[in-house]
This record gives sequence, C-alpha cells and structure tokens, in this order.
Amino acid sequence: MITRAFFFLSILFISVSAQSNWIWQNPLPVGKTLNTGQAFDANNCYAAGNAGAFITTSNGGADWTVVNTSIANDILSISFINRQTGIAGCSRGMILRTTDGGTSFTTVQVDSSRDVKAVQLFPDGKGYAAGDKGLFLRSTDGGSSWIKSQLDTVSFSTVQVLPSGKAFLAGEAGSIYRSLDGGMNWAKVRDNISQTISKLEFKDDLTGWAFGRNGLALRTTDGGLTWNTAAIGLPGWIKTFSILPGDQLIAAGAPGVIVKSTNNGSTWARSGDSSKFHYNHSTFTGITGWIFGNNGLILHTTDAGATWAFQSEGSENTINSIEFLDPMIGTAVGDSGLILRTEDGGDTWIRQFTNYKTNLNDVFFLDTIRGWIVGDDGTILQTLDRGASWQKHDLSQITSDDIYSIEGTKWSNKAVGQNGAYLVSQNSPTGAIWYRGGAPIKTYRGIVTLSSRSASLVGDQGTILQLVTSPSGGGVIDLSIDPKFDLRDIFFTGGGRGWVVGKYGIVLRSTNGGAKWAITDTIPVNWLNAVYFYDSLNGYTAGSYGALYKSEDAGYNWTRIPTGVTNTFKKSFFFNKDEGWLVGTYGLLMKTVNGGGSGSPTSVEAEYITPSEFYLDQNFPNPFNPSTTITFNVNRSGNYRLAVYDLLGREVAELVNRYLPSGQHFAAFNAGGLPSGVYIYRLSGAGQSHARKMVLLK
Repeated sequence: MITRAFFFLSILFISVSAQSNWIWQNPLPVGKTLNTGQAFDANNCYAAGNAGAFITTSNGGADWTVVNTSIANDILSISFINRQTGIAGCSRGMILRTTDGGTSFTTVQVDSSRDVKAVQLFPDGKGYAAGDKGLFLRSTDGGSSWIKSQLDTVSFSTVQVLPSGKAFLAGEAGSIYRSLDGGMNWAKVRDNISQTISKLEFKDDLTGWAFGRNGLALRTTDGGLTWNTAAIGLPGWIKTFSILPGDQLIAAGAPGVIVKSTNNGSTWARSGDSSKFHYNHSTFTGITGWIFGNNGLILHTTDAGATWAFQSEGSENTINSIEFLDPMIGTAVGDSGLILRTEDGGDTWIRQFTNYKTNLNDVFFLDTIRGWIVGDDGTILQTLDRGASWQKHDLSQITSDDIYSIEGTKWSNKAVGQNGAYLVSQNSPTGAIWYRGGAPIKTYRGIVTLSSRSASLVGDQGTILQLVTSPSGGGVIDLSIDPKFDLRDIFFTGGGRGWVVGKYGIVLRSTNGGAKWAITDTIPVNWLNAVYFYDSLNGYTAGSYGALYKSEDAGYNWTRIPTGVTNTFKKSFFFNKDEGWLVGTYGLLMKTVNGGGSGSPTSVEAEYITPSEFYLDQNFPNPFNPSTTITFNVNRSGNYRLAVYDLLGREVAELVNRYLPSGQHFAAFNAGGLPSGVYIYRLSGAGQSHARKMVLLK
C-alpha cells in the first residue's frame, strides 16, 4: 500500500543561494528524474539522476540535501563501498568518482558518446562498468582509470560481479553474458532478439533473477548457465529488483507497479499500484528501503515494502502560469485546480485548497488587490484580497468552453479560449461583470489588451487577430500566418513593441502595436510556450524539453540558457534582468536570482553540449504514448536523415531529411498509427550514424 503522507504538503520550503542559476521551488527536493540510488543503513541513502542530480539523506529521508555535482550529464548508476567512496556511471561516456561522499567529484571520460549505464565498485579497488553498444570497462585503481573492451554491439544495462569471480552482463536482445574469471573472458549464455533486460541480480553464487520489458522475468539456479521464465504477473516494464532478508523480493517498474514475493519468487503479490508513476530504482538495507523514479519521485518503506510513504514533496500537477503582483506576493496556477501562493518573494509557497478541480490555465492581477484566474469549462475565479482567497464567477449562461488566457486594463478585462471564446468584463472596485464579446470561431491561446479599444489575439493554426473598436464601430483585422505554426503566447512592452511565439520555435515581432508582424527567428525547438520581456530589449522565451532562450536585442537574436531539465516550460515571469521564475510540466517551479546565468546551480545543473559532438539522445518520454521528442546534436553542417524502424528493419517514419547547421536539434515523433512495441531510430549523415531504441506503450 502506498500512502500519500508527504507528497501534497501545503508548505514548500527552499533555501536560496546567491550562487544559484535555477533553484527548485516545486517539487522538492528535486524535480529531475532519479535513476539510481544506494542505501547504507536505515538513515543514510544517496540517489542520483538526470542532469547531474545527486541528493543525500542522513535521517531516513526526513530531509534530503541537494549536492552540486557541477555536471550536466545524466547519472545512470552509482556504486559506493562506503559513504565516502564511490563511482557513478553517466551519459555520454562519463564516470564520476568521489572520496568525500559527493562533496566533490572527479570526472573520467571513458568514451566519446556511449552511455555508462551500470557500475560496480569493490573495496579492493576493482571496478566494473557497462553501457551502450557493448561497452565494458574494468578498473583496478578505484575508478581512476579504466580499461575498455567491446563485447558485442548490443547495449548493456546491468552488470554484477560476485565474490566468487563470476560476472554477468545483460541488456538488449535478451542477452546475458557470463564470465568465470572476474570479467577477463566472456561467454554468451542466452539471447532473444525480442527481449530487453533492465536488471540482473544474484542472491548467492547459484540463484539469480533478470527482469526487463513486457513483464520479462527470468530465474537461474545453476549460477547463470541456464535461465528459465518466471511467472511474476507484472505486464509492464520491470526496471528494478531488490533482495531482502529471508526469502523476500521486491520488483518495480512502469507503469507504477510494485510487486513483492515472500517465498523466494514462487508467488508474487502487488505491494503498491499507481499507474501514473514511473519507478526506476530500488535500494534496501534490511527491511528499510527506497524507490526512486521520474520527476524526483521518492518512496520509502520501513517494513519490507508492506507500506510505502512519499518523501518527495509538492504537487506534480502541471503549473501553467505564474504572476507576481509585487516583489513579495505571487500566485501560480495549474492543472486539477492547483493554486500556489507566496508572500515572501517565492521562498515559501503555500497551496490554497479549493473545491475547484478543473485545470487552471492563466492568472492575471490588475493591481495589488484585484486578480483573476481562468481555466477549463468556462472557469473564472476572482480575488479582491491580493490572492488570499478566490471566488468563482458563474458563467454558465455565457460559456462552458476552456479559457486559456486573460489580460486587462483598469476598465476592462478580456479572456480567450477554445471555440472562439472571447469574454469581456466591466471592472469596478468590487470586481468584474462578464459578458461574451464577438470574435471569429478559433482557438485562442493568448491575448494582450493594448488599450480600451484594441486587443491582439493569437492561437492555433497561425491565428493573429487585432480587435479594434472606435466611436464609428469596430472590426477584426486578420494578420494570421502559415497555419502550421500554432501560436502560444503574446507579450508587449511599452512603445508598441510585441512578441509572439509558438510551434516549431517561431518568434514574431511587432514594433507598431501589433498592426504588423514579422518573423524574426525559428529557434530549434518543437514548442515555444512563453515569452516575457522585462524591457524593450531584454527578454526570454521558453518551451519544450527544458528550452530557455534569452535575447538582448529586442528578439532578433537568441542565446540558449542552460536549465538542466527536460520538463516543458509553460510560462515565465521576470521582474528584471536577475530575478525570474519558470513553471511547467510535472509541477516544475524554478526561480533564478541571476538571470539564469552561468554560475553553479543549487539544484538544476547547466546543460552543456559540445559543438564538436555527434550524438543522438534517448527520446523523452520513454516509454511513450503516442508522442515523444528526439534530441540530437550534429558537429558539422550537412545533410542528415533521422528515421524510425521496427524490429524487422522496416522504416515506419522519416522525421528529418534535410540540410542542418551544426548544433542541437529536435524532432517530434507521433506513433498514433503504430502498434505497441520496440522501435529503433537512427540518425545518419556526414559519414556518421547513431541509433537508439524506444518503447511505444499503448
């Protein structure tokens, strides 16, 4: 049983460091995906994950400390011989080593591109590591240096060396390799092209298990020479497995199922079931253990998995908008009725519990007293006390459409949404009275009220409209662009300067109050969802896959600002060049006090992509249904092709086939018409190629 003892705490506390680039404010202790961990005793445990995430606890998880690793690589596996000395396997061929419990790390680059997915360290200094495309490494000096060998072309996800000298590697194509001499010589003992093994673990020299995708469960009782299928009753992706005292076993994975055996694997029963979570790694010391997962998920048990409690805090609901009415008081809103409020400049956020469960999409404050929130199903909430409380307007006679954006002036607010929803209010000190205005039937995502007689609307299919009223009448000026560009946000500063952003990284600019628009850039990102300028020259735009860009020349040129996350940003808010916030999917709420600059982040490490690298990242999310994003980097300009294949080698989709400049690029893949299964995507060009696997789960 999983109890939600900690996950929806009302108050979120953070510490602010002047050295930070981006500081997590929700969820806590960190919102990055956690891939690995190690428990030392009932009080002490380490966990690590994407973008250099590394957290520690010394009191059983009551508090977690975020450690700055100063790297951007994903940490995929850790192995410590004690609380001070350990190693970590990372993406893009990096291994970390620490002798002070993570206070500092040294890096060893063991490969130019292949991920190091599994590591194991022993007190005598021997170390083992395995990863992509048959990568296998040995060390005899505690991980300071490594000897590299190539066993196969398949990727390995797990390695285990037993005290007897037996060693095992497992991974893609159902492959299991066995060594009887500590990894010097290897023999393949099984394979199955349709299977993928994620975790292998031995209880003793003879008995072991291997688990993987599609509910794969294997067992050996002869030291790994032969493997037989075991019935575990878990159809999803089994990613992690732990051996507990006696005959107790725990396995977990995606989508969100934990199973337990009390008779050495003869029968299994569900210990926890929540399909919305993705469990990546379990670690136990005795009957006390932790499970770590996507988006900072932490579960804890003290009774061998009979019950589980959350140790990650905050809301995992998408946060769609944020606004401050002064430097201290701010409000953030999101899905399922989420409202967060701060009265101390964002250091502490308090959840305001209401009876409203619809998605809340935007928040707007007219002054230091009056504000409004808009959401799905025609929802408009109003505050007359600086956001301390909210009351719902009854719009049942006006609209039931989803409302996505609100803006206003002293006399009138305007809100827009789906099916041509265009609502107008008359404002007074006691609130607003709403009625329906006239606008073409389109889906609107953003609005700016330029004056009491003019408003600009943007939305799906390239929609840009200017609504104008005058003493002699009014009208609609259609300034729409190519319909392939769904537009998501609009922002104006003084002097009639405005910006619009949207799909495929499009950026438009106006210098005459929205009367004309010109495309100034197409940034290499699938979506730009937010744009904000704190003066006429300096601003930010943010969007999918952790993309944040800054302009210092009114939007003509953009520089990528590292964020270290893969969440999709939904909205941004900046007071000035230093202080700002980003909100997004999976409850992301981050603050910067130095403009998101290049310092050492407290909780969100800088992304660093070397222009000389040619690499293909793992798609995100993975597994996916039905859409996913593929990120890749090309080290020189040229013609490149990115295509998707099934396991029979048949091409099912071509995502890219064109000339590309050097640098980072993104490609979206929608598999809505394909069956569930494993697919291969391959990037090729300029005499180079790289392929990865991804899993479609419907």
